[in-house]
Amino acid sequence: MTDFTALDLHDAFITAIAMDWTAGKLIVEASVFCEGRGLRARPCELVWSGVSRFVAHRELPWGPSSYINASRFTAPSNYEIEMQSGDLLLIDATEFTLCAVEPHGT
Repeated sequence: MTDFTALDLHDAFITAIAMDWTAGKLIVEASVFCEGRGLRARPCELVWSGVSRFVAHRELPWGPSSYINASRFTAPSNYEIEMQSGDLLLIDATEFTLCAVEPHGT
């Protein structure tokens, strides 16, 4: 399990969100600065398991953006991602993991 609070998700770029309803799994595909801000962002999957709630609005109150502004975790199971558009992703889940993904074409 990855420590969600240790991740620097500011300026990570979300490309897709998928919810496996049957399995209770949420997958967010994003480019994340896994090794630190001075290095290149890597394609990753942010994966939540045991999802009991997922809420995502795309109202764009601050204008369009696919970049993350901030992320928060409140124990025991509440995750929040604030987009630079001003929208929020709210997730209640029992587990979070971060998985590096090989770029397409390699």
